[in-house]
Amino acid sequence: MPNADFWLKQGFDFESFRPRETATDQPVAHIRLDSVLEFLLGDKLK
Repeated sequence: MPNADFWLKQGFDFESFRPRETATDQPVAHIRLDSVLEFLLGDKLK
């Protein structure tokens, strides 16, 4: 299994699905889960 440095040097651009830190009374930032679901399930729903 490659170590963590391998993945950093490969140029992959992985989306971070962890919510970003915000102030207590602020909404959570949108991470485009709708586009993920469209990519994974879109052809099954047509």
